[in-house]
Amino acid sequence: MSLIRRVGTTPPWIIGAIYLLLIPVFALIYTFLWQDFYQATAKYEGATSTFEIQSRQDLRKFLAPWLRGYEAPGFRFKTGDITALSVQGDLVSFVSPMTYTVNLEEQDPQTLHYLMTRDNTHRSFPEAALRGEVTIYPTWTVSLSSTEFKVDSIPAFLHARSDVSPLKEFLRAVTSFRTSAVNPTGQPQHGERILSGGIKLPPAVQESLARFRGATEGFPGPAHGGFGRFVYFSAVTITTLGYGDIVPMTDRARLLVACEAVLGVVLAGLFLNSVASRAGKGN
Repeated sequence: MSLIRRVGTTPPWIIGAIYLLLIPVFALIYTFLWQDFYQATAKYEGATSTFEIQSRQDLRKFLAPWLRGYEAPGFRFKTGDITALSVQGDLVSFVSPMTYTVNLEEQDPQTLHYLMTRDNTHRSFPEAALRGEVTIYPTWTVSLSSTEFKVDSIPAFLHARSDVSPLKEFLRAVTSFRTSAVNPTGQPQHGERILSGGIKLPPAVQESLARFRGATEGFPGPAHGGFGRFVYFSAVTITTLGYGDIVPMTDRARLLVACEAVLGVVLAGLFLNSVASRAGKGN
């Protein structure tokens, strides 16, 4: 009883200041334990978009010699890009659209027929070829740990330019061939290459991809507003709102969150008690 009376004499602003001070204190603790928290909305946030853009830029820069290294008579490389980037566990997958300007006068009938009949995700492919521009869409899978890689859907008529070494960063490369078109006699006419082997990604690229993977998996880490993010979480916890977009995943994290929530309830009660006591004395 004496303790309650003593607390009742404490000015409300002191209790309120302690209440507010606990928010950044717990936020700082959570920031150091960021791996203990799953952040359900991280993949929808700006942090993840930033990591994805950086990863695509790093991959595009690293693979630029490869992208511009494949040409054919009548096909002149125009632009290359990295799209549809995803990282699941150890496996990175993406598409590298490669756009070529086409000189139809230099095309042999078989290549032209292949272009017109080739199954492509973009149905405007034949029309685009006739307009003098064509885009192919090689798909990549790369393992971050084993350095294994695979590039699919490279038209067989495209060959590496002699003045460019597009495979200089590849540890080893094996080319296999898949027939995808036949002539009227049923004999193979044109097809696609599948390139596989090993490739060593630069540390900067691996780091970008690791950050992007962490963000998509709900663990963006301290690389993007870690403390500010946990100030929000701490405020939501101490006020017992509990939105659930950031969730403690370990026992120590759950214990800290529980302690903060209990302290929030206790301090709120003490604050109201102090206000009521002072109001009673005023009457």
